[in-house]
Amino acid sequence: MSQMEGKRKAKIAKLFTRFRAAQKKEMAALLCRIDARRKEHIKQRNDDSKRLLQRNKNVQQVLESKQSLQMQRPTNSVRAVLSSTIKKSG
Repeated sequence: MSQMEGKRKAKIAKLFTRFRAAQKKEMAALLCRIDARRKEHIKQRNDDSKRLLQRNKNVQQVLESKQSLQMQRPTNSVRAVLSSTIKKSG
């Protein structure tokens, strides 16, 4: 009985060791997948940030251009009025 029990315990220990090794292997594979997905996510976030910054820069340039044109219109109309007034009086 003792010899059979010893063999049984050795077999259980061997199975447990295999099980632990398989778990470690699976854990390593999962960690690799997690790391790859994390890097992919970070890259995607950086790409999105760059795209958003470029879009905001473009919008700002358009608004500044429109504002510049709006500022020039009154100046041009004032000049036109002044020049026509000067021509009439001169």
